Amino acid sequence: MEVYLDGGVHSGLDVFKAVAMGGRGVLLGRAWAWALAGAGASGLGDLLTTLRCELEVAMALAGVNTLAEITRDQVEVTEPR
Repeated sequence: MEVYLDGGVHSGLDVFKAVAMGGRGVLLGRAWAWALAGAGASGLGDLLTTLRCELEVAMALAGVNTLAEITRDQVEVTEPR
């Protein structure tokens, strides 16, 4: 079964964590609409560029070069209280 995270994705680090936990991808919810409404096409482009840069930084800090290299071992999973 493929899993996609929808909602709660606010940064590239959220994307990294979703992939590490087994997600196939993420959906951006309303963030794209806010960016588009606030600054038009350039705002949407800025949002996507920012998410990509944040994801690349998270990947670099974890020592991976591709999304396929991201594993669950790279995130700390704690039990809810």
